[in-house]
Amino acid sequence: MSPTAMRAQELLTARRLRRFAMHGPRCPDCSGPLVFGEGCHACPVCGFSGCAPQGAEGWDRAGGGRGAAA
Repeated sequence: MSPTAMRAQELLTARRLRRFAMHGPRCPDCSGPLVFGEGCHACPVCGFSGCAPQGAEGWDRAGGGRGAAA
């Protein structure tokens, strides 16, 4: 692949990532982008984690956020 084609591919990938970050799922706490990994949605900005047991309502956060048992 030529250097020009490689640069074009890099720019296209960066554009797709920005578009996903702008229009993809958002963090309910800080409105940052949610990233899916290891079976959970997580926010790299504030540390919010969307991991919740099957059937649990709302989001779960380490330390007792929404959906956590009281």
